[in-house]
Amino acid sequence: MLTVLDPERGMEKIKEFRPDLKNMDDVKAELKTEMLNAVLFANDEVMKAMSEFSKNPTYENYLKSVVGMRRELWGRKTKVGEDIIGELTKRKP
Repeated sequence: MLTVLDPERGMEKIKEFRPDLKNMDDVKAELKTEMLNAVLFANDEVMKAMSEFSKNPTYENYLKSVVGMRRELWGRKTKVGEDIIGELTKRKP
């Protein structure tokens, strides 16, 4: 997901772990596959957030997906919420 948000930096990093992903088309296809796989195990909140990211890939939608994943994985609440997402997505002048 981060590679979709910052392709120049992301492609460089992703190739270290996934040399089979040669270009952004490969990355987008892999992301689609992972989202389809998530249907099997992700809760509704995560699926909705990932769906929003796929339609509108922004840092805010990425963070909403991640927060949903954190909540699900930990089985408890997380203090990361809209206020923190807002701070993390602010553009620096």
